[in-house]
Amino acid sequence: MHLTLVLTGLGQVAERRGDADLTWKHYHEALTIAARYDAPRDTAFSLQGMAGARILAGRHAEAARLLGTAAAIRRAHGLAPGASERADIDRLTDLVRAALPEPEFGAEYERGAVLSPADWL
Repeated sequence: MHLTLVLTGLGQVAERRGDADLTWKHYHEALTIAARYDAPRDTAFSLQGMAGARILAGRHAEAARLLGTAAAIRRAHGLAPGASERADIDRLTDLVRAALPEPEFGAEYERGAVLSPADWL
């Protein structure tokens, strides 16, 4: 999906610039399109990017839930992240884990694992 690729690219740029609102906007729009066309890899990547937006906004529990939802989608569809995607997942997870006590991170991540992409739209 070319449009989701463009939107996630814009989301990455916004995240690197520290703009939480614009990061959320681009990734949320990408999620809307990916969910509409049942594109699980794009859906997971969009959720992961939305987690980055929430980290920038200081909303770490919500970021943990988003990461949990993205991981559950990957598992359900047998999608292993590539090397660069794995590095991004690890980076985001490390940031959330640094901000939340481990039991809270685990609980929020598991809460996210039972949510669907529609819950984030």
